[in-house]
Amino acid sequence: MTSPTFKKQYSFLLSLVFIAVGCYKFYEHFYVGKDIATYQLALSGFLIGLGIYQIVMPLLKNKTE
Repeated sequence: MTSPTFKKQYSFLLSLVFIAVGCYKFYEHFYVGKDIATYQLALSGFLIGLGIYQIVMPLLKNKTE
């Protein structure tokens, strides 16, 4: 089986990828001026929120334990 450390590292890396993809879509829309569908902007915001959630929640969980 996989170790808990590997799962934490994988989760952290995946969170960074989510944030990067979401930020890139926002960058394309607001700075480059590319037309992006509304659902893609909503999903980009969701990806950024999910990435931040996955980074912050384990940190808060470790503080309370």
